[in-house]
Amino acid sequence: PVLSGNAIELIEKSVLKEVFVTDTIKVDLSQSTKIKQISIGKLLGRSIVHIAGDLPISQLFDRLAQKVKKAND
Repeated sequence: PVLSGNAIELIEKSVLKEVFVTDTIKVDLSQSTKIKQISIGKLLGRSIVHIAGDLPISQLFDRLAQKVKKAND
């Protein structure tokens, strides 16, 4: 994510409970209690395998959505 200026401060003051960002860009999250960083390395790797094997990548995102939902329950 690109969190410039006072973006982290605005997120902290907002009504949002959590904001999920990926680890594609290194961000110092020590100032935030609401921003959660998740890795997409496995997702990218599996996407490459699916594309190379002519398999649908939508399955990967369905699984990811299920994992996120389960983690929040």
